[in-house]
Amino acid sequence: MIDLRERNRILNALKRCFSRSALRKEALLRALSKEKGPQGGKRYTCSVCNMVHPDSGIHVDHVVPVIPIGTPFKDMVWDTVVDRIWCELDNLQVLCKPCHKEKSA
Repeated sequence: MIDLRERNRILNALKRCFSRSALRKEALLRALSKEKGPQGGKRYTCSVCNMVHPDSGIHVDHVVPVIPIGTPFKDMVWDTVVDRIWCELDNLQVLCKPCHKEKSA
């Protein structure tokens, strides 16, 4: 039986894989702004506030949470977690840090 600490390690590994995925890159590409940063860096438009932010100021967020509110993580089946992380592109949105923090609360 996998204990909670090990489950969290596995979930974090899945999140790291997702952070490098083509799906995440496609979500970012959709939110890419034509505006460039001061040094020419990429900037992205937040789906909520419509402000433009540098790469370091954004998150790719699941509209429908990977772990549903009120569902204990220990009750989740791994196949379901993976399917919910690698979802349809329409379930992903690019949010700035303040909007993501507000949504996550």
